[in-house]
Amino acid sequence: MRIPFGTRWQGRLLGLLCALVLLAGAAHAQVDNVYVYGTVKDYTSAKKMDGVIVSVFKNGAKLTETTTNASGKYEFNLDYGADYKIVYSKPGIVSKNITIDTRNIPEEERVGGHGMNIEMTLFQELPGIDFTVLNQPIGKAKFDPTSSEVTWDLQYTEQIRSEIARLMKEYEDKKRREAGADAEFAKLMQQGEAAMGAADFKKAVESFTGALAIKAGDPIATAKLSDARMKLDELEGQKKREEQYAALIKEADALFGKKDYEGAKVKYNAALDVKDQEAYPKQKLKEIDTLLADLARKAEEEKKAKELQAKYDAAIKAGDEAFKGGKFEQAKAPYTEAAGLKPDEKYPKDQLLAIDAKLAELAKKEEEERKRKELEAQYTALIAAADAAFKAANYDQAKGKYTEASTLKPEEKYPKDQLAAIEAKLAELAKKAEEERMAKELQAKYDAAIAAGDAAFKGADYEGAKGRYNEALGLKPAEKYPKDQLAAIDKKLAELAAKAEEERKQRELNEKYQAAIAAADAAFQKDGFDEAKAKYTEALALKPAEKYPKDQLVAIDKRIAELAAKAEEERKRKELDARYGDVVALADALLGKKEYDQSKAKFIEAANLKPEEGYPKQKIAEIDGILAELARKAEEERKRQELEARYAELIGKADKAFAGEQWAAALNDYKDALTLKPAEEHPKARIAEIEQKLDAAAQAKAEEERLAREKADLDARYQAFLAKADKAFSLSKYDDARMAYTDALGVKPDEQYPKDKLAEIDRILADLAAKDEAARLAAEKAARDKAAADAAAAEEARLKAGAEALERQYRELIAAADLAFDGEQFDRAREKYTEALTVKPDEQYPKDRLALIESELAKRAAALSEAERLAEEQRRAEEERRRREAEAAEAARLAAEAERMKGESARLLEERYRKAITEADLAFGAKSWAEARGLYAQALDIKPSETYPSDRIAEIDRLVAEEERRRREAELAARPVVKEEPPPPPKRSSTTIDMRKEQEAEEFMREARLREEAEKYERIKKLRRDLTDEELANQNEAYTRRQDGVTYKQRIEENDQQLYQGSEEQRKAYAEQMRAYQESLAEAERARQERSAQARGGAKGTVDATREQQAEAARRRDEAHAGQVAAQRNAVEQWQAKQEQDARMGLDRNQRARDEVTAQIDRQVALQERGAELARGQRDQVQETKDVQARVGQQFSQRATDQRLAAQEQLARTPLNQPKDFADYNRSKLATEYPPGVTEESYTEGNKVIIRRVVVNGNKADEYSKVIAKWGTFYFKNGQSITEMIWANETERD
Repeated sequence: MRIPFGTRWQGRLLGLLCALVLLAGAAHAQVDNVYVYGTVKDYTSAKKMDGVIVSVFKNGAKLTETTTNASGKYEFNLDYGADYKIVYSKPGIVSKNITIDTRNIPEEERVGGHGMNIEMTLFQELPGIDFTVLNQPIGKAKFDPTSSEVTWDLQYTEQIRSEIARLMKEYEDKKRREAGADAEFAKLMQQGEAAMGAADFKKAVESFTGALAIKAGDPIATAKLSDARMKLDELEGQKKREEQYAALIKEADALFGKKDYEGAKVKYNAALDVKDQEAYPKQKLKEIDTLLADLARKAEEEKKAKELQAKYDAAIKAGDEAFKGGKFEQAKAPYTEAAGLKPDEKYPKDQLLAIDAKLAELAKKEEEERKRKELEAQYTALIAAADAAFKAANYDQAKGKYTEASTLKPEEKYPKDQLAAIEAKLAELAKKAEEERMAKELQAKYDAAIAAGDAAFKGADYEGAKGRYNEALGLKPAEKYPKDQLAAIDKKLAELAAKAEEERKQRELNEKYQAAIAAADAAFQKDGFDEAKAKYTEALALKPAEKYPKDQLVAIDKRIAELAAKAEEERKRKELDARYGDVVALADALLGKKEYDQSKAKFIEAANLKPEEGYPKQKIAEIDGILAELARKAEEERKRQELEARYAELIGKADKAFAGEQWAAALNDYKDALTLKPAEEHPKARIAEIEQKLDAAAQAKAEEERLAREKADLDARYQAFLAKADKAFSLSKYDDARMAYTDALGVKPDEQYPKDKLAEIDRILADLAAKDEAARLAAEKAARDKAAADAAAAEEARLKAGAEALERQYRELIAAADLAFDGEQFDRAREKYTEALTVKPDEQYPKDRLALIESELAKRAAALSEAERLAEEQRRAEEERRRREAEAAEAARLAAEAERMKGESARLLEERYRKAITEADLAFGAKSWAEARGLYAQALDIKPSETYPSDRIAEIDRLVAEEERRRREAELAARPVVKEEPPPPPKRSSTTIDMRKEQEAEEFMREARLREEAEKYERIKKLRRDLTDEELANQNEAYTRRQDGVTYKQRIEENDQQLYQGSEEQRKAYAEQMRAYQESLAEAERARQERSAQARGGAKGTVDATREQQAEAARRRDEAHAGQVAAQRNAVEQWQAKQEQDARMGLDRNQRARDEVTAQIDRQVALQERGAELARGQRDQVQETKDVQARVGQQFSQRATDQRLAAQEQLARTPLNQPKDFADYNRSKLATEYPPGVTEESYTEGNKVIIRRVVVNGNKADEYSKVIAKWGTFYFKNGQSITEMIWANETERD
């Protein structure tokens, strides 16, 4: 914190200028008081703070308060005789306070008042820091009798300095920690987003939780944490369900094994509640129901038996009988009943233990017997089934059953004999079937070859037909038909050979041309203009009539010229930067060597090279301050040396006179020396010694001589002041003349001449002021007239802007509604159309669309089942909630954006828009689609009503989609093309198609695409907001720096004008005035001290002499005081005149500044027009490039068509007996791996979902693929692109 304490004379740092600071305080108050003023600034940024409340408390009670303006300034007056407390406060800012004690100030010191310039710095509140030390004053000011000023209590400042230093260190450390926390917050957010992308939701939750621990309540981190937790809960919920299901099944199996069927049934049902589609628990529940029915029947029998038993004896008897009879389960119940009847009896308990042991042994035996019986039953069933199959000649089934039976009982001979009999039967049947198969196969092959040959011959596939006829002739050499067809084919082939050769040459020419164009286009896109030019020339030589290579050659020449111009501009800019850097470096070096004048000249040179740079201006101001400080110190040193020399001279004369016993002369010189240095002991001691030596008469004589000398000095000073004043008056320097006449009147208050001249000066200045006032009033009237005209124009512009805003709002609502309607978001569309109707109630279009929405919703509602309707309503409600949240957030953002935009001028808005459009057009021309789209979106945010950026964004989206499509087609075209006549589709025997998976995949990709677009748009908007806020902050900061620099420069110039204005002679005259004024003050002080000394010396005389001396002293004091009052009054009037003159000069400066602003605006308009012209030229160039690209695209499309036709011709020419290629082999292999019919599989690959269907017909299979991606859906058959209709017809029909 810095609190400069400006006092009435300000330490006499700037001589007479500083004296005017005191007088300014007195004139502002119009009474004798303390004038307090200053500026409040921000501690961190040093910017001036507005809205700070400065409260004044007088003797503990609140007196008044004021609020700082945009420049951070405040001011008020404090009366004498009170203790004041000044508190600086603002919401969110740490308050500070100081105290000013205006008590104990003598009445004579209050005349003219005092002034204090208090510069205060405040800083933001930080949680966790104890600011209680600032509850006590950070500074205390009171009257200092030695300096006659209101100054700061330095002792108190030293006491509190360490506490404030500790607080500021803690504050700075906390700020640095917060800066580190921001970096850690950003890092955690980035880790969380990366974890979300990798589906590591647990890590994402940890990262977002850590980020919220740093910035609690951050909306983005909170939303992302909620999303991550939802994903993690879903994952953990699914995992938990699996674990819960497995645990329930395990418990149920354990209970089932323990024959706790009711408990097992509960657990199996609980498992079904978790996974209701699982078959295992259903099967076990059926088993349990059967077992429970058996157990219920047995329990009922046991119950009837137990009812026949007597109570204890009967139970024991029954138990014993059952035990002896080996009926341990039956015995266990009576023993248990008996033990319940007589708990203290040991026998039934021992019997129960014995029963448990017996039951365990029997259970083991029963299990072994059960397994044996099960094995026997299985063997018997297998043998029966095998015999039945053998009798029905189903040998494969019989063979399997006999084999299973033999596995169960390897020692049995019967199944082995039957297996041998089956092998014999199968061998006999296989031989017979092979003979029949070979005969049929030969005839089928011959018929197939002839049919294929005929089909190929009719389709002009002569090579294929030739292969098929040769194949048929090889199967049946005696047949005549294939021989005749082969002769006809040879004749046809001879005719086609000549035609094919001609077509081949034409294709070669086209391929060479297309290759040259492709190479040229690739080189052109990479700015390889020499290579592109050579290739375009080569293509033009192949086809001289083509227009495209000619246009491209012209475009290359134009582009090369543009790059050359750009390189030249860059070279000049670098030269300017280098020169600027050299000059600044030299200036810094000279400043480091304290060669201030040369350094200042270099900084001025640097500022002329780059006027927008603030560093040279800052250094110039710094050097001016240093030079002013050096001049001040030199002046103080000169005065100190003069005083030392004068003191030494007086002491030397006095010592010499003292040595010669010239007491009167020595006494006068010692007194004069003591006046210069009141603290020196030597003159005091000599004065006391001389006064002891002299008697009263001698002292009176010495005093008389001294007074005579003073009178002579007074006359000389009076004449000097008059001469100076008369000279200034003759040169019309009325301020200087007024000051000199006032000084002369201060020396001789009774003289009439200076009073007359002062009155004459007042009349002259009044006349000049009247003229200036008339000019000021005329200027104010002109300004008011201009303001009224500007207000009328602004009102007209406001009305026009309102109408445009209404139209823009309607268009935006209709566009949003149409977009929602096209995306089938009917609720949002209905809301937007309704809002559009509120803006323009007479428009028919939104009414028609609302009717269409209601009709569409009615149709859909009728088509949906109740369950689908409820699900749809829930989904729409969720979408509506999210949409409203998004709209609320967007509305808040738009409100904040609108509030921010209010402070931005239309000129800056237009400038930013044109800059964004220019850069976007350049990026568009360079095919940097992402960069161009972001810049057009930024321009659209600046001016939402402009259609050009939105059209460009739509064009970019179309071009990106087209490039993606071409890339896909190129990838697919690179795959082998297979042409095969599809066999007649047989009836499918099976299918695994699940249309829900396909719909879910498409819905997932559509949502992912929409979500990705929304996230991308949100990121772009956030980036634009951040860039806009940063740009505005930089502009505001630059504007503040410029204003501070201008203000500081004006202040330095005004000080320089006052201190150094005019010629060297005028400057010296001004310095002489300052010295004369200071000497008059010193003379008045000496007179006061001499009167005091005279009063003390007079005590040695008689009472009458003392009274006369006191009366004389009082008279002189009154005269001196009256002279001081008159001098101060004249000085006040002089200051007022000076202020009026400064005001007139300020008006002139303001007018010049307005003229400069007007000229600057004109220059900006010219630059904007030039920018618009450049943008138009660039748009034309981009459109031309677009047309070229369209032509190239058409050529590529034609080339792809030619390649497909060529591939088809090559396939048609392939002979029938040619060995099978990989595609044929793969189709046959697929047919062996998949069952007949349609088999569907689905999987993910990267960010795509692929649905694969294998269609098996006979011994051939076709592979179909549906690729669902965020950029679209694509269909393929055996690697070749097909349409959706082909996909549906060939894979979904029965």
